[in-house]
Amino acid sequence: MPQLPIWNAVTREQDPRVFLCPVCSTPLTESTERNEVLANQGKEASSQEKKASLFERLIPILFVDDLPAERDFYVSLGFTVTYQGAEFPDFIALGHGSIEFGISRRESFTSELPDRVLTWQFGVKDIDTTKQRLTSGGVAFREEWVTPREDWKYRVLHARTPNGYHLMLEGPGESGASVSSSA
Repeated sequence: MPQLPIWNAVTREQDPRVFLCPVCSTPLTESTERNEVLANQGKEASSQEKKASLFERLIPILFVDDLPAERDFYVSLGFTVTYQGAEFPDFIALGHGSIEFGISRRESFTSELPDRVLTWQFGVKDIDTTKQRLTSGGVAFREEWVTPREDWKYRVLHARTPNGYHLMLEGPGESGASVSSSA
């Protein structure tokens, strides 16, 4: 079994082969001691890229009971309604930049289901602005510091949508930030 590559935190100035962590956008680059493994993985990846090039985006649809409340919740966070019409009266599409998803009313939906189905996570550019939006919208939330390594820290806000989905809003890496207890 091949060993997985080791990634080191770096800046774009230190190494142009920077990879952004998909979880927190921390710049990472591959350790040189794993180049052979990556070369082999690269051959496999090029085959996968040919297959994957068919897909260009993911547009999830969340089932809800209270369609207007869920729509208003996301609009208060800065999303816009990209579709709402008579053709599909129980469906609304929401978007923000490259992010797009739908919400759809289902009669059989109950608020106990979301925790068993999905944790809804978004990366945000500014965690403090996000906290202000949640507060001004009257949304209760909990703030958590995540420290995977000594030099890698970021904050996550946990909230509930009106239909019971666990919403995680993850901020960017905060180098040198002090970890403290927050609301």
